[in-house]
Amino acid sequence: MLTLFISHSLQTFDAVRAAGAGTRLEEVVRCLAGDCCRDGLGLSTEDRRRLESEVHVFVHAAASVRFDDSLQKAVLQNTRAAREVSALAAGMHKLKVLVHVSTAYCNTHQPVIEERVYPMPPETRADWREILRLAETVSEKELAARVATGYHPNTYTFSKALAEQVMRDHSDRLNVAIFRPSMVIAAVKEPMPGWTTNFNGPLGLALGITKGLVHTVLADKDAALDMVPVEMVVNGIILAVREGILRPQSGLRVYNGCASQRKTLPVRELVACALRSCRRAPHDRVLWHPSVAMTGSVAWFTFLSCLLHFLPAIAVDAVCRVTGYPPRLFKTFKRVYRSNVLVGYFARQQWVFENDNFFGLSGTLSAEDAATFKLDYSDLNEEEYFRAHLQYLRRYVLKENMDKKAARRNQTM
Repeated sequence: MLTLFISHSLQTFDAVRAAGAGTRLEEVVRCLAGDCCRDGLGLSTEDRRRLESEVHVFVHAAASVRFDDSLQKAVLQNTRAAREVSALAAGMHKLKVLVHVSTAYCNTHQPVIEERVYPMPPETRADWREILRLAETVSEKELAARVATGYHPNTYTFSKALAEQVMRDHSDRLNVAIFRPSMVIAAVKEPMPGWTTNFNGPLGLALGITKGLVHTVLADKDAALDMVPVEMVVNGIILAVREGILRPQSGLRVYNGCASQRKTLPVRELVACALRSCRRAPHDRVLWHPSVAMTGSVAWFTFLSCLLHFLPAIAVDAVCRVTGYPPRLFKTFKRVYRSNVLVGYFARQQWVFENDNFFGLSGTLSAEDAATFKLDYSDLNEEEYFRAHLQYLRRYVLKENMDKKAARRNQTM
């Protein structure tokens, strides 16, 4: 299993191999079969016993991050998994700390989000135990009728907020830390500049713009996006583990792994950076000349989508049918539209995330360690960052020919 994963992520592990002095990753990392959707996390009896006898640090980062999951699926996969993780951790004889990875958007009803676990809204009418019982015993339709998600914009944030309640209620017998990243974006440096496996967030939008696929966006152009590079998140989790081991009696700790109040980027600047990057290094092929119209109105966004996306897609698909090619552009734009509506909630608002606990994690580090486990990326140059990210996408994801002159003219469909 690990060999297969590494074989599909070769460039990601180059630095690890170089530092390993010939040691094979398969010799030091062990993968266990499991399933967060199942009771007991789908672990075999043998694997569970091994974990209970050997594990010192437990980081729970697995989750479904789909915004359109059914309520039942999201609760079972995200909330019940947190309960099962807590039960497993309680049996780990050598466990020092459990870190639960949540999301900064669990409490979007609060304009200022503090580093603490908030109570669920009264309109949910039940605690996490009751909601889990219903999710396990009734139909999806009945569950949706009996459980109100309150202020939550989707089932993902609701189920993750419930998972935080699970962790809070188990923190009296477990040394627990909750880590809340905001929008996780591509790497600045490690494992390599521009590296990412996530195209659901702002950078997925930027890629669609540079390829001439996305021409209208549901967003407030002045809304400040709180985006954090992936290594900032990983460094924060590592330092949260360190803090939990050094101060095991400090109670439940919550860290907002966010750049708020230090480094945010308005939507308009994200779009501008994407457009400037693709003009300097255009793609081999684009669907249409890159340009984009932003609006915070769902009605106006729908109109623009019809004008700029769906009508051209119908025409292109008609040509494809006549020439014998499979029509697929209309279906693609349907997915783009749905995705934009789902994430538009987060691009039309902004929050202040208090992050003193998070940045305080590096307070006791030496200068060398603070540089190694860097948390503050307020000095990030957006232009250089987007240029590196676009280069990574062209080379490793889109498999474009990087030897062509950067000034070549785009070839359009």
